[in-house]
Amino acid sequence: MKRICIYILPIISGLLLAACNNGEVNNKYCNLRARLTIDNVLQAPVLFTACESMGEYCTIKSDGQRFTFTNASNNAKCNSCGRNYNLNECGTIADGPGGRNLYRYRVSYIGNTLVINNGI
Repeated sequence: MKRICIYILPIISGLLLAACNNGEVNNKYCNLRARLTIDNVLQAPVLFTACESMGEYCTIKSDGQRFTFTNASNNAKCNSCGRNYNLNECGTIADGPGGRNLYRYRVSYIGNTLVINNGI
């Protein structure tokens, strides 16, 4: 029994500390369902560069049949809203009309596979 308490007490106290947010909810990640897996990233040089290099970004678009990868490092300006976003500062608005920062998604890049998933 004493051995169980030694293991459970730190877990419970950790959960209590992690749960306390003083009533404020600030989700870092988008709550829309998303899952995209791209195998063999090496076959898309623009995407590979973005995955392998700090400060390099890539726009991924799909027409329903294939993906298009475009270098977004020199221009992070949104064609829809006209805002410029600072991608090095988690997608905060750098220039343009006020609004919301870019949505964030969980991304993992392991080996030669890119997975974008918001975990919902």
